Amino acid sequence: PFTGENAWAFLIGPLQAAHIHYVQQRRLAYVPLREPAVQAALQLLPAFASMQAPIGGVHYAPSGTLRNRLDEPVDPREIVVENNVSLYAGLRILEATLHAQLRHERGLAPGDRDAVDHALALIGVMLHGGHNPDAEPTAGLLSFFREHAWRDGEFVQGGLALDPRQGDAWVPTTSPRAVDANTWGVAALGPGTIDGWFGFGAALRNWQQLKRWGGYGEGPTLWGVGYSELDGNGVDGNGAYRAGILSSEWTAGAITMVRGMITHYGRIAPDSPRHAAARRYLEELRRDEQTMLAGIGRLRLDAYIATPFAGKPPDYERLMPRNPALQPYVYASRRYAIPFGWYANPLPSTCATAWVLMLAAGFDPFGYGGAPN
Repeated sequence: PFTGENAWAFLIGPLQAAHIHYVQQRRLAYVPLREPAVQAALQLLPAFASMQAPIGGVHYAPSGTLRNRLDEPVDPREIVVENNVSLYAGLRILEATLHAQLRHERGLAPGDRDAVDHALALIGVMLHGGHNPDAEPTAGLLSFFREHAWRDGEFVQGGLALDPRQGDAWVPTTSPRAVDANTWGVAALGPGTIDGWFGFGAALRNWQQLKRWGGYGEGPTLWGVGYSELDGNGVDGNGAYRAGILSSEWTAGAITMVRGMITHYGRIAPDSPRHAAARRYLEELRRDEQTMLAGIGRLRLDAYIATPFAGKPPDYERLMPRNPALQPYVYASRRYAIPFGWYANPLPSTCATAWVLMLAAGFDPFGYGGAPN
């Protein structure tokens, strides 16, 4: 029962799928309240709220939960930033879904409107802070991201939320650093929010910093990203990228973030004093988008077979025969024990292929209806 997995399973995935079905395909202005995806999200909302700490972050898992490996119990004080980023995006999508129902769905019974209003009030507390009638007061997710999760120009992987009466309210985990906490964080919050909090260009500087420790490539050319600063990736003393491990899922997340920044910095008006800087940012971002698209293309099964990736299993083509009718993407460039508790494998992956489909469709899963934040 991890927060991030449930945010995708009950909020982001079903609500975005329902939006595609009802709004984009059937041309309705809203997703109906009785849609099972909405009802499941409303049922789970109080569970998410009950897991929120006073500092605003939502805990990783309830007491008694075991980690992915080693049968080690999760510390109930633990907060994982990527999980909170996913939950934040899901709550914003649910919030927009409910507002659309109030505006456009005729025939909502008074009891239904009350239930929607109650859910919106609870979401408001979770996002912005306040008093949850069924739990302790909280500073809200936005405060957590700004005041606790951000450190030295990037989002930390997570940390422990302690009782303020016992000392520090927040003890961050500084290693391993998490690629997705940053790429998903900027995409979900929106680069405009990051720049508004930490100064114009903060989102771009975060990406530049991440590439120095998490980028995968060849020579000066970025192919994508891995998982952490422990992967053998990043930039060496000569400015060349190392080639530790390339992740299809997390590279797709980086491309999604880069596209959001292209939209954000592309809106800077020509008469703005920030226009010249924004033009420079856009050159770098567009180059990174194109080279990462090419990099992730090398993880399509047929291309992976033909590419001399370091760590590719011997006789890979014999082990994984190619079917010309299928074009799946493999999860990663080699087998690797990811520092966050699971293994990457160079096997065809539903997750990897789904992310590529979203890239091809220009769909940002962190924004309502697939639009960038």
